[in-house]
Amino acid sequence: MTVTLRRADANDAANLAALGALVWLHTYSTDGINASLAGYVLGRFTVSAKQALLADPQHEVWLAERDGQLLAYATLQHGQACPGQHAARCELATLYVHPLFAGQGLGSQLLQHAHRRAGALWLSVWQHNTRAIAFYQAQGLQHVGGTVFELDGRAHRNLLLALGRADASRQPLKLVVIPDLPDASQQHELTCFQTMQSVNDVPIPLARAGQKGTPQVLSSRFV
Repeated sequence: MTVTLRRADANDAANLAALGALVWLHTYSTDGINASLAGYVLGRFTVSAKQALLADPQHEVWLAERDGQLLAYATLQHGQACPGQHAARCELATLYVHPLFAGQGLGSQLLQHAHRRAGALWLSVWQHNTRAIAFYQAQGLQHVGGTVFELDGRAHRNLLLALGRADASRQPLKLVVIPDLPDASQQHELTCFQTMQSVNDVPIPLARAGQKGTPQVLSSRFV
């Protein structure tokens, strides 16, 4: 059947929590499950957390469904200024695609819809998620800076990508892997911090400037 897009409401909170946890673990638990990952997922991806997100007027969540089944979703956070060199004030906090439905154009549909809704937008993606980075580059996003996502004292480097009007100092995207910072003492070398909460759910990790959490990644689920 045809994939349909619709805006999520409070009745979708449980489905969003379940898919979010699935995609997040699929993206970040590359070496298995440990206490940090389990604690983050069980604390972040709850029905109550999703209900609060859906009730917040600064957020809008869009679903991609087929035959009533949730396949992917995107979260926009309005009024969230890009910490990099870009004028966008709307963050694409999450773009999650069920791993079994990757490669079917769901990520592209949701990204295009988000762009129409927000105009210029930005996001952060884990530097090691080269598949997601390549996907965003193909969709026209540009590299505009970097940020850090911190989980249990460990810093993870993310790239800032943006779509829409930017200033003249915009940087071309380079798929270069930068080693994770070994400890928090080096965080001052970066211009800002971002948390998985930016993703509010986070892969593509959700993070906000000045907060601590987990790296936001554009996971393979996004495409």
